[in-house]
Amino acid sequence: MILADITLKGFRNYKDAHIKLEKNTLIIGANDVGKTNLIWAMRLLLDRSLSDYDIEPRSSDFYVLEETNSFVILLHFTDITEECVLSKLRGKISDANEMYMSYNASRDPNTGKISYTIKAGASVELLSDIEAHYYRKYLNIKYISCRRDLYAFISKERNFLFQNAKESRSTQEEEEDNTLLQEIKTKLQEANNLIPTLHYISKATNSINSELKEMSIYNNNQDVYFDTNSSNIDKFIDSTSVSSKTNDTPVNIGGDGRLNQIYLSLWATKHEIERPKLEEVSIVCIEEPEAHLHPHQQQKLATYLSNKICGQIFLTSHSPQITSEFSPNSIVRLYKTEQSDTKAASNGCFKYMTKI
Repeated sequence: MILADITLKGFRNYKDAHIKLEKNTLIIGANDVGKTNLIWAMRLLLDRSLSDYDIEPRSSDFYVLEETNSFVILLHFTDITEECVLSKLRGKISDANEMYMSYNASRDPNTGKISYTIKAGASVELLSDIEAHYYRKYLNIKYISCRRDLYAFISKERNFLFQNAKESRSTQEEEEDNTLLQEIKTKLQEANNLIPTLHYISKATNSINSELKEMSIYNNNQDVYFDTNSSNIDKFIDSTSVSSKTNDTPVNIGGDGRLNQIYLSLWATKHEIERPKLEEVSIVCIEEPEAHLHPHQQQKLATYLSNKICGQIFLTSHSPQITSEFSPNSIVRLYKTEQSDTKAASNGCFKYMTKI
């Protein structure tokens, strides 16, 4: 299944643009030309991480250069052979395995009230209303913003990553882990018992309890103490953080480039991008994957993403190193016209070019 092209009419800085896409598509162009706006248009229809509130149209979504009270986003899918989509969207797909999906927004010029509909059908003429929550479970976008925070991602996704790894263990590995966990728990309890005996912690504890007894009438027999809570094995493991080492020696993780690589690798692990999935079709969108990376690392990353991701992928980039790894047939170059609206050169991916 391929998202073959997208049409934008009256959306943000796109007055009327038709953009052809490929399985692996690189989107390039100057700053503020509309790369993120193009991705956002796809996300409005396909990103299951967006809430109902997120996908509601805003005044800023209407064409910015002329007064307009409507906009349309139209996606065209081809080569639909995946059973999860064919079975769940039956009646919306043509005999030629094609489907159209649209987001239509309108604004009342008198009241300013904004409304929208999402439609799908076997052709543009056969579009009919569809529930977004329903189809995004089976057809969706997985998106990585250009603003990436490794530590926030780890904090949010750590338990998910651990749980996935837990479920993939063999019976023997599970038994070995249980034995090791019990050993760790015993050692943590020993450490927890020793910590209060440190002189400076003991003195601080006695000082606090002495003051409490002088100022309290009730609970005089109740002492407070410092506890690391490390004996709770689940909480202890949940407090783990990402670190780095070289030749078994702990070192700083590195700069922003290294953090970016770790973020992308963890994201890829979570979403199992190398495995075809039977229950859904996911399109991967990554903005500026080259952030903070050396040119050679940028090339390697582009090759990795193109070869490893199972399914369709869209990248936005300013990197000539990443651009050099893509066939000209798979590059969308966005530019501004003399009227300042955005178009795609040659209407997007131009199949008749050959790679030099």
